[in-house]
Amino acid sequence: MTKAALIAGGGVAGTVAAIALHRAGWQPRVFESRAEGVADERGAFLTVAVNGLTALRALDLDPARVLAAGFPTPTLTMSNGRGRRLGELPLGGPAADGTVTTTIRRADLYAALRDVAVERGIPIEYDRALVRQPPFVR
Repeated sequence: MTKAALIAGGGVAGTVAAIALHRAGWQPRVFESRAEGVADERGAFLTVAVNGLTALRALDLDPARVLAAGFPTPTLTMSNGRGRRLGELPLGGPAADGTVTTTIRRADLYAALRDVAVERGIPIEYDRALVRQPPFVR
């Protein structure tokens, strides 16, 4: 018997959780409270470090595809308010395949993950909120 899972929230974490559950043999369904298109443009940027690239690969996700809209960020430069460079920190990598820490718009990462979820047959329902726990089903 296949187990079903309802996931509240269709952002990055919810979509990745659905992909992971699907990979483990579950039938996940994602509920996103915002309307389609509105949910896509939330948030600013995030940086996926080399360990995050490893996590993507563990879910059979291709970092080059998922992070295609991003840009390599092998280092972080810190500056003061006047623009004077205070220091530079390496952010890890490159990984064995040459990929490095990558910065991407949250909306672009979400869209790429959502595309993978839909390709894998994971339903994402927009304008739907999980407001109470469904009855336990055996």
